[in-house]
Amino acid sequence: MDIVAEKFPDVCIGTGWYSDNERRNMNNPYCSSRFFDSDYLWKVWKPLVEKFVIPGAYILYESKCEVSIDTPPSDVEHIKGKRENVSRPYILGCPHDWGSSIMLGAQYAYCNEMDFIYFEQDCLVWGLNDAIKWAKHNSVNIAYGFGELSSWQPGWAELSFIYIKYSFIPEFLRRLFNLECHIWNRQFENTKHPEISIHKTFEDVVTYWPFGYGRLDIDWD
Repeated sequence: MDIVAEKFPDVCIGTGWYSDNERRNMNNPYCSSRFFDSDYLWKVWKPLVEKFVIPGAYILYESKCEVSIDTPPSDVEHIKGKRENVSRPYILGCPHDWGSSIMLGAQYAYCNEMDFIYFEQDCLVWGLNDAIKWAKHNSVNIAYGFGELSSWQPGWAELSFIYIKYSFIPEFLRRLFNLECHIWNRQFENTKHPEISIHKTFEDVVTYWPFGYGRLDIDWD
């Protein structure tokens, strides 16, 4: 059966970009170095999104890094960070560009009266249109993966795919501002992993995706 992409003019999709000459996880058997090629977003990531969904807008936050992305398509708003992104080891008070990208993307979506979906650059979602319709039908404020279908370790959220409802964005941003999500912040030992700190920040309001898998091993059957 052919898949027909659905139009969602009230949805903004955002992501961040970071790559270095070592391709970050180049020797990791669970992670393809293709994720960090300069044309990956436009050759793989965006075409898969548009297999299911035509959003109203895209926004991309590019970290200052060794491997810049190729020229984005004209329908992608492209913002470049000015700070040196610290990947590993994590250092207190240094840039945390995952936080920067999701904060900036949510603000952009809100200013344009859209729901916001955040994908990490190596995240691919099959059936994105159905996930969006599920979130809208269930009046979800914020959704991400958590629990036996998604948590890689106890207490860890799966943050590679997040949905935020338009009306909830101000509260979403308020909490991220208070967390100082754009830096490795003042409670470093407790919040150095966003998978933990973000969940602690939103566990009272979040709805969990009813599917997996994120970092969990996938049963391809």
